[in-house]
Amino acid sequence: MLIAAHSHSHYLRKSAWAIGIATLLLAFSACKKNKPLDAENETHADEQAQIAVSVKQNNLGTKQSSLLATASKSPIHWQPWNSRVFENAKQDHKTVFAVIGSGHEPETVALLEHLNQSLPTCKILNSHHINVLIDSSHDPAMEFLGSTLCLPSREYKQGPLLIWFSHNGHPISWRSAHTHSNTNISELISRMSLTVHRLWKDDAEYVLNNSKLDFNKRWSAFMYNGPNKWNSQLPSQAIRQISSYYDPTSNNIDKIGRLSAARYINLLIKASTSGAITKSQQLRYGGIARISAQSTLIYGLIDPLDGGVYDGVQRTSHSLPIFAKSLKTQALSMAALYNLYQLTEDEIYLKSADDIKAYTEKSLRQSSGDYSQGIVYQKNNTAGNQCTWTLEELETALTEEELRVCKYAFDIRGLGNIPLIDDIDRNYFRENTLTWKTTRAKLAKKTNLDRSQLNALLESIVKKLGKIRTDRGPIIFRENLCSSKSLSLYTSALVTAYRATGDESHLKDALRVIEHIKDNFIGESGWLHESSFYGKLSSTKASATTHALVCNAALNIHECTANPSYLQMAREIHTQMGNKLSGEVEYPLYEYDFSLFPTHYHVAHSHTIPNINNFSSWVLAWSNSKRLLKYDDDEYLRKQMVALENGLFKQANLPAIMLVDYLTEYSALQNARVYHHGEANDGLHTTAIRRPCQVIIMSKNTHQDLNEKVPKGSAAVVYQGKLVGVTSQASELRNWLK
Repeated sequence: MLIAAHSHSHYLRKSAWAIGIATLLLAFSACKKNKPLDAENETHADEQAQIAVSVKQNNLGTKQSSLLATASKSPIHWQPWNSRVFENAKQDHKTVFAVIGSGHEPETVALLEHLNQSLPTCKILNSHHINVLIDSSHDPAMEFLGSTLCLPSREYKQGPLLIWFSHNGHPISWRSAHTHSNTNISELISRMSLTVHRLWKDDAEYVLNNSKLDFNKRWSAFMYNGPNKWNSQLPSQAIRQISSYYDPTSNNIDKIGRLSAARYINLLIKASTSGAITKSQQLRYGGIARISAQSTLIYGLIDPLDGGVYDGVQRTSHSLPIFAKSLKTQALSMAALYNLYQLTEDEIYLKSADDIKAYTEKSLRQSSGDYSQGIVYQKNNTAGNQCTWTLEELETALTEEELRVCKYAFDIRGLGNIPLIDDIDRNYFRENTLTWKTTRAKLAKKTNLDRSQLNALLESIVKKLGKIRTDRGPIIFRENLCSSKSLSLYTSALVTAYRATGDESHLKDALRVIEHIKDNFIGESGWLHESSFYGKLSSTKASATTHALVCNAALNIHECTANPSYLQMAREIHTQMGNKLSGEVEYPLYEYDFSLFPTHYHVAHSHTIPNINNFSSWVLAWSNSKRLLKYDDDEYLRKQMVALENGLFKQANLPAIMLVDYLTEYSALQNARVYHHGEANDGLHTTAIRRPCQVIIMSKNTHQDLNEKVPKGSAAVVYQGKLVGVTSQASELRNWLK
């Protein structure tokens, strides 16, 4: 980060480049710009319009996302993020100021509103910079760039990121805005803007040269490319280490940063059914998954008034959640809880998962079939917060008996139930959040009520308070951008629901959503796109992660339906990703196509960075290629799988939590594999998909993995590389899959 500096050249050189960067798996490429394969057909209309307009006005359109549409009315001269940004900056001899955020983040919504009200800050920004507002749901590449810049200072990615660029595209200064209240954020931005502007005016050439040198130097220093130290014991050792992160005393999961709790839980569930570990380890991991799911989701982040899951915690405990609910969070939480129900058959997980699905369908689904990216329920601290309550408000709304139950259920207090560690500035003084603080069994014992009486009172409480929250006014902000990445996660969660319950309605919904992806997120040229807004495709082609998640969803549906069209869809999406984003030997898969961006940043998601909560596209693509190879022993697929595997093995020395995606997919691939024909009887197929196994639909009675033929109407089971047997009886198959 740049700090205030005098114009003295020696002081300038020592202070101006005191920038903390960690660019894990991030590279700047100075090679010439490649023309996108379909640029002639799908150049974005807003980008074409940008060429003809002045940058001395707000040029954001209303057709990219709710966030950008709202900001189009701002007094700040926001420009759309496209290939003209740096050209305009160079022409005007200015630096570029970028705000990177999302419409489902409360702090982004609050920051932009606050900036609009600070006319002095608006004046500074309009005078000194080309200002760009980047919606990270629309253009996710720049969020990853900005987040990695903040890693050395251990700033978590929560809320908007601020970056000042040279007109050559190199970061000069940056800051995560989430650590600052909006009472001083305008002052911070003004101060940093003036400092950058003074440095630029003093010696622009020096800034250009040193920003480039500094960026490339730090990339070289932090790029992880270690030797291959993989060994067969690493997965089990890493999973054992990660399982110890759950702290039963605080009911928190330590050392995972901003990684979704649902992803941690799902890893342990997959490990508990993996054939690669001992029976005692399976029981242990399953137990930790159950306890952590209850403490972090069911009695932590799930909103009892509508069943939705908050996006995380603001600081330390679940007493102060992030008052926003995104489709991504709902999908991941659903999948974890349905998987737990399949593992335990405990109704508490089924009910919670069903409630999350009901919230998603009621609150996030749009009439067009799109799903909103997320909803924000809070402006800034307690201002306009629909999710906090004073004791006096609850006393007015509830009967005496309801209030007694409410106090015990949610730990309601006169001075508020948010601990000081989460509310250092006492912004929430006397405010209470409604998240479960105890189990229903303990609550019944505490209140001396039987289950039916307690359930009736809780139902009445939820109904009354839900109505009051609705009457408080409309939600603060709804991001109606629809992301193919989030839709694919939701599709896979619905498939998980079907496999856990056997309820055909879940499969029907999964088919509806994936067909919506096929019909609405693939452009005329055949490329998959990252997002859509009211039916209009974004100019941003899908990232490697999005390709991999959509491919994974199609494979999951194919396993359940045996419909070859979804296997074909998976092949096409996977091949498209390889054709579009394949890299070099050391980096076999790049994350983004920057063909329509101001400058090329080559980013590879080889592993998960917890504070960013990203998915590893290398892992997902590796897993997909292994699954696809069960149907087609294609040379290209095999080479790709080997290249990705070699790259992943070089990550062996990374902290275990950074390998969460690899460990999850590795564990899933260790499960039993069931081979049968499309003509296999329904009993065999139904039995297979209700268990945590990989189902492979055979097109003939032989397969490369099997030493014997499988007659029609029969199924073969392979476990740990060995043939368990061939059967035509569902009961026998069920016993083999236990």
